[in-house]
Amino acid sequence: MIENLTLNLESQFYYKYKIVMFSAILFCAISCKKNDVPARNSILFLSHIYKSKTRIDPRVEQLNLNKYEHIWLGGDICGDSDIKYSTLEYINKVLKVDQPGNYWALGNHDVEGENYDWLEKITGKKDFYTIYHKGLNVIVLNTNLEPPECERLKLQNDMFQNVCDTIQESSHLIILSHHVVWNHVKEMPSLWHRANANYPAWQSRCKPMSRFDHVLYNRLVEVQKRGIQVIFISGDYGQKEKQFQFRCNEGVWFIGSGIDHSNRLMPDTLKNTAKDLILLLNHSPENRTLDWQFLDLDSLLEEQNSIF
Repeated sequence: MIENLTLNLESQFYYKYKIVMFSAILFCAISCKKNDVPARNSILFLSHIYKSKTRIDPRVEQLNLNKYEHIWLGGDICGDSDIKYSTLEYINKVLKVDQPGNYWALGNHDVEGENYDWLEKITGKKDFYTIYHKGLNVIVLNTNLEPPECERLKLQNDMFQNVCDTIQESSHLIILSHHVVWNHVKEMPSLWHRANANYPAWQSRCKPMSRFDHVLYNRLVEVQKRGIQVIFISGDYGQKEKQFQFRCNEGVWFIGSGIDHSNRLMPDTLKNTAKDLILLLNHSPENRTLDWQFLDLDSLLEEQNSIF
């Protein structure tokens, strides 16, 4: 009798154990699947995310990037992104640069070796280009180009001008660059103590020499007046100030976004408290809208880890 009772208790315990384990596995499967499904038309903008010459910030590396449909990069991804072929392979593997809808505006740390052929081979994308995707017309600029690289500057400038001449159906024109080249735009607040390396003197072409605010900005205003929202996002940001957004009187938006794991250029009073922010955009092709918000990187990672 005692033996039968013991067996019965063991059976009940084993049965309950199986139920608990099955429920845990099912919950995990559902949770993991849910967190691996990208939010439709979500775009994560990451910039200045290097930790070393060959590795990105481990916080970014730990993010579940599968949650986002697209990833846009604003440059300075590794300290020496293109010195080693393997580093570019690593960047592409983690950040999926080669996938449709993902873009990379190259920073100065990304082209130290000027191995543009490696970049194109691995990512399938050139150093500057334009593309239409789901109602967004995107121009990716290489602001590392400068005189005497006049021929390539001309090709890039012609590309920019052609888009401004022909864009019609797009809801938005998005320009991605690494350097902040727009500081001298009329009514723009000074960015000398905000952007990492303010670069308003960048020349968009050689003949005649012309800064962004002298020629290209006027073309963007023309596009804006045709009812197409223009948004210029630059990634050389995060060392002195964690985010920037400004709408000019003509309606053009300018956004600066980037991180810095050390806060080394922050004022002493903020070095230990300033939080790295990353930019999340949400695009609705049906409604022809593009909204954005800045998210605390550390909090985002903590929330993600708490789910698991």
